[in-house]
Amino acid sequence: MRDGTVPGIGQSAGTNSYISFSKLDNQYMNSHFPPCYFMKLSEVCFLRAEGALRGWNMGGSAQQFYEEGIRYAFLEDRDMDDIKYKDMLEDYMNVTKAKDYTYVDPTGETPDMPSVTKIPVKWDNSLDNEKKLEMIITQKYIASYPYSYESWVDLRRTGYPRLFPVLNPEDGDGSLTMGDNAEYCSGLNIIRRLPWFTDDPQTKEDLNATGLPALGGPDQQATRLWWDVDAPNF
Repeated sequence: MRDGTVPGIGQSAGTNSYISFSKLDNQYMNSHFPPCYFMKLSEVCFLRAEGALRGWNMGGSAQQFYEEGIRYAFLEDRDMDDIKYKDMLEDYMNVTKAKDYTYVDPTGETPDMPSVTKIPVKWDNSLDNEKKLEMIITQKYIASYPYSYESWVDLRRTGYPRLFPVLNPEDGDGSLTMGDNAEYCSGLNIIRRLPWFTDDPQTKEDLNATGLPALGGPDQQATRLWWDVDAPNF
């Protein structure tokens, strides 16, 4: 389902055509016994890759840490005999051109959308830093599955991985827009923060006294936090 899709009401396929879509459920997760990571080794590698790309002394090159991140981007369940992750890894790391896939909603409720990701997997030193950063963050996003908070932070601060424009932004609090075509993608109409909500009088008082002034903007979905800068990455 595309972000912003408005499904039907209820649990009936007759009123909600998306109800039969696949989902990651407890039965699957429990049967494969994936670990609960605090921080994955692959995330550390991709952080070091980004640091090296920005010219920081990380003890190695951006390419070295990028490739290590992909190699370590597996859960213990992917080491099982029925998983071909390692067998296919070398072929994957040598992909030099993204395929032209198109998302097709089988329900017909949302429009087809060509892939917006055009980067290779194989490291290419001839690319500029912006493309290299997109490669690093995209692979970091894949490796972070199924954890989402880190990916949401990366998306807001870098604009990557590239996403389809979010449908129906008007269904938010009115602060979201349709986005733009900026090379660094920071203007996409994503939710940049969760507005505060509380019924507790003391908490409301604290928010009005300290939280809202520190926010530096309205208490809305599109307001950027201090580290979410609307500027190019380099």
